[in-house]
Amino acid sequence: MSATLTRTTARRGLVWAGPALAGSGLLLLPLALAAPIPLTTFGLAALGLLHVAFELRYVIGRFRGTVDALLGTVLALILSLIALSRVLAALFPTVGQPVEILLGMAILAAGAWVAGWRRAGLASVALLTFAAFLWPAWYFHVLTHLHNLIPLLFLWDWARRRLGSGRAVAAFVGANLVWALAIPVAIVLGTFDRFINTDPGAAAGWVGDGARVLAASAPPGADPAVAARFLVAFALLQSMHYVVWIGFFPLFGREESREFDAAVPALRAWRLPALAVAAGAALYVAFLASYSAGRTIYSVLAAYHVYVEFPLLVLLAAGATRGARRVVT
Repeated sequence: MSATLTRTTARRGLVWAGPALAGSGLLLLPLALAAPIPLTTFGLAALGLLHVAFELRYVIGRFRGTVDALLGTVLALILSLIALSRVLAALFPTVGQPVEILLGMAILAAGAWVAGWRRAGLASVALLTFAAFLWPAWYFHVLTHLHNLIPLLFLWDWARRRLGSGRAVAAFVGANLVWALAIPVAIVLGTFDRFINTDPGAAAGWVGDGARVLAASAPPGADPAVAARFLVAFALLQSMHYVVWIGFFPLFGREESREFDAAVPALRAWRLPALAVAAGAALYVAFLASYSAGRTIYSVLAAYHVYVEFPLLVLLAAGATRGARRVVT
């Protein structure tokens, strides 16, 4: 397939894919307002592990050839230690959470080092580490919401590598800013307050009165009205997070999927989705038995895809600033 034909196909995809993603955000908004707790909890239980698997498939394929074996081993080791720190945090929060912060900053520092941002990058990481230890509750609050916005950067990278730059890419990113920025900001500013319903509804059997779910996405010390707004914004962004990783990238990231298959042949083709569905079904049973236990298990497993984004986004940014461009052929 010629580069010109591929670029034309990609441009046509951008024409409707951007508005489709923006439209998905608008369609999910009423559900996020009317039932944010059921949307958050049932979505996590049913789709959490599936999206983790698909995201890891995409990013491993995307960075195959960029991350060498030594760095990959170092990242895998740090990620596994972060997962263990979440086990520790479930038992001893005052010990486990500082360990997670330290390891999270370590993996960010590794990305800065490999990207060549050594002096400025490591100084910035040191400053972030100091702030995270000074305000740990804010660290986890920012991490909670920032993670749901990460797909926006991978969408930009996907479009940039296929078309370089131009109006089509700008329009695609702009359309995605509707669900990633415009709607959440409107929610947090109180635009939709009269439509918000924080009744746990069908999820009450799992989460009781929903207070813990409400607090999980709220800023530290927030009043109930502000906490409700952040819950709705989180429910919307989490749902769109799943739309992107489970819907968009499996359909439009086939090159990255092929790279993953070559890197991890034991999980090629249908094998990874099948394994993810089976593991997700087992986790759903755990959620049914105990939401708290299911949430803890998921949190430990999800540490891999949350923190692997740290160094990879640094590499993306470094590549973009050096003018890196790769058109699919």
